[in-house]
Amino acid sequence: MKKAFLFVLTGIMFLACSRRETISLKEKLQAEDLWGNPINFSEVLKNEKPTVIVPISTSNCGYCLIDGFFTEKNYLEHNHTAGGSSFHQCLFNPQLDIYTFQKHFRWKFPVLTYPPRLHLYHMDGFPELIAFRKGEKILGRFRNYALVDSLSRMLWNGTGEMIPTGHYHMAMSVIMENKNYQAVRVFPANSNIPDEILRQQKRWKGFVAKTIDQLNRADLEKHLYFTGTFSFSQIARLFRGKDLPVRFEKGRMRIGSYSMNFDSTGLRMVCPNPFNRNKYLVLSLYQDNEAKKLPSYTDYVFYKTSEDSSIWLLYGHFDTGDSLHWKFSEGTAFSQINRKRLCEGKCEIPQPLIPPRRKTPDIVYSGRSDTLGRHFKFGAANCRFPDVLADPNGTVWLCWEEDGDIHLGKIDPNNTIATKKIENDVSDSYAPRLAFAGNKLWIFYLNNRDTYYRLYAKTFDGLRLSEAILISPKEPYDVLTPAPVSDTTGNEITVAWSAWLANYRRLYYRNIKNGVLSPTKEIRTYPSKYVKDYVNAWFPSLCVDRDGVVWAAWNQHYPAIFGLFGGRIDEQSRPITREGEKMDDWEQGGYAGLFADGRKKYVVWESNAWGSYRGEAQKIKFASYDDRQGKWSLGEDISVEEQTFLNQTPCAASDRDHTLWVAYSGRPRAENSTWGIYLTYRKEGTWSFPVLLSSKGETARSPRMTVDRKGNIWLTWHSGKGKQMRIRLLLLNKQQFLTK
Repeated sequence: MKKAFLFVLTGIMFLACSRRETISLKEKLQAEDLWGNPINFSEVLKNEKPTVIVPISTSNCGYCLIDGFFTEKNYLEHNHTAGGSSFHQCLFNPQLDIYTFQKHFRWKFPVLTYPPRLHLYHMDGFPELIAFRKGEKILGRFRNYALVDSLSRMLWNGTGEMIPTGHYHMAMSVIMENKNYQAVRVFPANSNIPDEILRQQKRWKGFVAKTIDQLNRADLEKHLYFTGTFSFSQIARLFRGKDLPVRFEKGRMRIGSYSMNFDSTGLRMVCPNPFNRNKYLVLSLYQDNEAKKLPSYTDYVFYKTSEDSSIWLLYGHFDTGDSLHWKFSEGTAFSQINRKRLCEGKCEIPQPLIPPRRKTPDIVYSGRSDTLGRHFKFGAANCRFPDVLADPNGTVWLCWEEDGDIHLGKIDPNNTIATKKIENDVSDSYAPRLAFAGNKLWIFYLNNRDTYYRLYAKTFDGLRLSEAILISPKEPYDVLTPAPVSDTTGNEITVAWSAWLANYRRLYYRNIKNGVLSPTKEIRTYPSKYVKDYVNAWFPSLCVDRDGVVWAAWNQHYPAIFGLFGGRIDEQSRPITREGEKMDDWEQGGYAGLFADGRKKYVVWESNAWGSYRGEAQKIKFASYDDRQGKWSLGEDISVEEQTFLNQTPCAASDRDHTLWVAYSGRPRAENSTWGIYLTYRKEGTWSFPVLLSSKGETARSPRMTVDRKGNIWLTWHSGKGKQMRIRLLLLNKQQFLTK
């Protein structure tokens, strides 16, 4: 993947606009952030201080997303310090997807999400940094994020120096792709530099290759990438007295309270260069160990290699609180062996954290009825991304995030409402999902109690709430977009999630049967014809058919630019969006709502929205699975262009009469419109005209749906803007709805 990406970038370079493009100051351009808060964008662009925008590619590839923390530190924080206005821009992804970007990258600055024609400012799939001053575009087509110095001179009079940020993938991107020979690739003394490296030096123009004994002072102040089997004296002499997270002493490498033999242990590490802390230092010291499948998403890994694989002795992330002086952190260190074997003296292995609870207001709710059915409103402020589930006993459960906490509501068959706080400690939680098995409700959610967002669950039997159960592996990466489903027996749950590993995202799942967790397995993503060994898959959706078979669907970048794939969770998946001869020819779309009606499997999804800035409407699509052919049908449009121009995050269900129901968030074409929740159904092969369920003029997004044992339809979504967001729950008056 690396070579393919660099080949694409060969002709890409930093260009300040040779021809200045003026934004009309007469035009009133109203934008919105992720939560619907309005931004008078035409006024922002008039400012004398720069307005800097980092667009995020809607293809969602790991390379195109780039490292958001690097973006924050080196573009937006510099601009904020200089008094400018700073934004990310992500126009075509649904809210929850963008929210995961914010959590993973720890973004602090607003995200522009509307209107689509903001895309006209950059018009590309790759990231482009753009900037404005006094209504004039002063920076465009800045695609190489390694050239911070050039940007600093242009926008902030040279005051913003580069700040290195974590993980090996990011450092190598800067070293290899800076296009200005700002790096030195260092080999052991008296070694022959391979011809291929010399050809890369000439072709990529990012580094020069030298041996360690050839380095001069100017070389040491560049990005440094040491690679090969070095003698201890070569490394120890060069870094003697330098402030590094790893110390080289008496033939050993020491980090924290751990120690490893230099001559027999491999090390791959990234940190600020101690000779020039605005540059990267990468150490790739093999010491006769072959680097087999080392993690690119960590800052360091010590390893030993056998014939088959590398054992990761110690790996993880440094404490980067001081952005130029990184330190070892026990809390973000991991090992594939017993860590105490590496200890020198006392070794304090961190124990699992139980964060203290915080005082939060009581959960509030209210209700009313109208011709659509019975309405409920839950929550006080910042309520987001609800889920709803009807259990076999006739109780309807509702969960949501509220200010980083997880709350639960229930309505029993007697229409009695009760609420409970599931997680309200000082850690941050989001993306709750529900499943039911073994007469217990399972509440899944993401939580960062130990730095990384992991998947946890709690069970609730109506009286007792369990402690948090760790579902995803305890590893140094974030987990996102969980999706659980209960089987038809009422005893088993399958839960899937995506793991974010630098520029890769991989799908995993595990079963929970009779309360017992099975081993974690990887979902078999669809193989790419165009890029080898690259996996970027996320946003899974699960369902169970009448035979108890679990099906999955998900987004995947490659073999399509952005496609949807799915099938039995334990078999090779099939394309849902249409295949093409070339990667660019595949149909694009994603964010599946997978559901079953007996043995029949269906999926709804949103079409690609890139064309919306050209006036092309985004659609909600529907397809079914043909068991005999083992293929998904062609997608059928079920949203109505004259009604809604943008359409996202569909969910679906089938009732006892085999009527198919689909809800989605849609927005009309007019720029002063708002997102609303629309519902349509299919009976006898025909889709009804969609009906707006949410209040007219009130922003409403992220619907979820369930069917109770009587065949009633329950829908939930969040509504309102910014801090005023609340959770809505609707018991649909189905009979009246069907007769409209």
